[in-house]
Amino acid sequence: MTGAPAETWRKFRFSTAPAWAAVFLILLCTGFGLLIVFVAMYLVSRRASGYLPLTRASSRRVALASWVPAGLVVGALVLGFVALVAWGSSSSSNRVSSSLVYTKWVADANVISGPEVGYKPSMIGLGGNDVASVTASNDASSGDWTVNITFTSRGRDLFATSTRDNVAACPGDPATDTKATCPERHLTMWLGLTQADIDRWDDVAVNSAVSKPWGSGGKFLADLLTIQEIDGGDVAISGNFTQTGAQDLVAAIQPTSTTSSPVGSSIAAVLGGLAFLTIVAAVIGGIVIRRLVGPHATVMELRPGQTDRLVEIRNVHPAFVAAVQQMHQARAATPSPPPAPLPPGSN
Repeated sequence: MTGAPAETWRKFRFSTAPAWAAVFLILLCTGFGLLIVFVAMYLVSRRASGYLPLTRASSRRVALASWVPAGLVVGALVLGFVALVAWGSSSSSNRVSSSLVYTKWVADANVISGPEVGYKPSMIGLGGNDVASVTASNDASSGDWTVNITFTSRGRDLFATSTRDNVAACPGDPATDTKATCPERHLTMWLGLTQADIDRWDDVAVNSAVSKPWGSGGKFLADLLTIQEIDGGDVAISGNFTQTGAQDLVAAIQPTSTTSSPVGSSIAAVLGGLAFLTIVAAVIGGIVIRRLVGPHATVMELRPGQTDRLVEIRNVHPAFVAAVQQMHQARAATPSPPPAPLPPGSN
């Protein structure tokens, strides 16, 4: 590469695709990516490897020309992964209902007012995110309206566990045993209840405001007595609703889909673009820069009588070419050694 005296050896691997391998480019028209085309061409390529003499400085340049594209590929993969995460977090449709909250009752001697004196609500982890659908229906015979809630699989499991725990808190038949109607057996529904409200439950003013019915400006929706474990994932709420009241409640509970975050989408787009440009830079670095910095070669077809492929090396210093030619001339001028004599008695 430089014509200077060699200081080290470095192994090179060369690959040459046959001319007919260009037919693999047709795969691009069928939807296959460039990676598949490159892999197919690599598999049919002629390959050879061997050591070449270099100065240490040249060896470092060749190594840098190899490691930089590899580092760019790794960087592109990282950028692509981060872009996918950013895109997923910004555009995934999460089913939410910001208002619906389910709670149970836990004892608190400081509570002197509210739906259950001596008790305050406690979150059970069941809420709007666990609602799959909610509808309003009308009973043709009575004219009453009912709000029907269907849970997701996670919500169904949580609801079944909660109702089972409620029944276990004070077992018995609520129709005949008053002890079986303890507050712990109730599952309460709220619209917009927060943990901050619960933390101030012993405040009479807060308790009174939050415990008002939802239609009257409060957050209280229903305090349901659990008769038995419910594992079907469906709940029906009836409360002498009018059609308007039932539809308003459905609108408040109805799951919605989050919209894509413009900032998150922009970040994902920028990172995706950087990942693509990095891949392009890696390909250019691997193909163009490597050929400019180090030697490149064409691996010849294996000809009859040859035990190994010939490699035509290019982009080397004229002094190296002269040295190789001199070695070939010296080898050609050296007479072949005479054959060894046959042992006595041989023909």
